[in-house]
Amino acid sequence: TRRYEAAAGSFRRTVDASPSDDYAQFGLGLALARTGDHGAAAEHLALAAAMRPDLRHYTEALRSVRATLRARSLVEGKE
Repeated sequence: TRRYEAAAGSFRRTVDASPSDDYAQFGLGLALARTGDHGAAAEHLALAAAMRPDLRHYTEALRSVRATLRARSLVEGKE
């Protein structure tokens, strides 16, 4: 429903209560990426991927966010 900020808030509360919840870390990372906060998203996605390296969609989401950060860094460096 494109309520990414609300989703981020819900996932953040879960992460605060249970930092070892890999799915909450993943969900928070995705929600943050969709709100445009790719730096924070990468942190949470990296935690999720480290907790569950067997889940390919975690590592793929992290790779995508990191690629976005690299691309933005290159664009900002050219301006």
